[in-house]
Amino acid sequence: MRFGWIVIVTGCWSAAPAPPAPPKSPAGLVITQHGWGPINASTVATLTNLRVLFPAYRVVPENDPQLEYDIYDGKQKLGFVVLNDDSSVFNVHATSNRVRVDDRGWRAGEAFRDAKSLTRCECWGQNPTCYKAGDHVAVNFDRSCLDDGNDPRSLRVLDGLVVQRVIWSVEPFGPSTAPDDTSDSADPDSP
Repeated sequence: MRFGWIVIVTGCWSAAPAPPAPPKSPAGLVITQHGWGPINASTVATLTNLRVLFPAYRVVPENDPQLEYDIYDGKQKLGFVVLNDDSSVFNVHATSNRVRVDDRGWRAGEAFRDAKSLTRCECWGQNPTCYKAGDHVAVNFDRSCLDDGNDPRSLRVLDGLVVQRVIWSVEPFGPSTAPDDTSDSADPDSP
C-alpha cells in the first residue's frame, strides 16, 4: 500500500515587520568628561554642523547677547551651546532633567546630593557654579552666591538645592595644574 503525504501549510505570509523607529528621546544625551552628547572638544559649532549632530532635535540660533545655539526636543529646551569667536565650543549647558551626567546623579531641575565631591564654587552672574577642580563638568544653582565658595564646609548647603543647569566645558574647571603655569586660574568665564 502506498501512502502519499500531503502537507498543508496554513498561515499568513507577509514581509517582516519594520523595526520600530528609534525613539525621539534624549536617552543618548549624556554629559561625560569628554563631551555633551555628540559634542566634544573638536566640534565646530555652526548651525549646519549642530543640526547634523542632533538630527532628532531642533537646533535654533539665539543671540543672548552673543550667538549661542539652543537645542530643543519639541518645545522643551534641553540645553544650549556657548561659542568662542572661532566657532569652537566654549561650553554646553543642560537645562533639562532629560540630559543626564554619566557618572553622577546631577540633573537640571532635580535635587542636588553630591556637595562632598565639589572643591570650589564661583559666581557666574548672581548664581554659584560649582565643580571639582580638574573636571569638565560643573553644576549651577538658582540661588545667591556662596560667601566662601572654596570652603568644603560651606558647600554642604548645596545638598538638597535644585540644580539650575549642568555645564560641560571644553577646558577643565579650576586652577591649572601645569608646573610651569603661573596664572592664578584656568576657570572658564561665565557665559
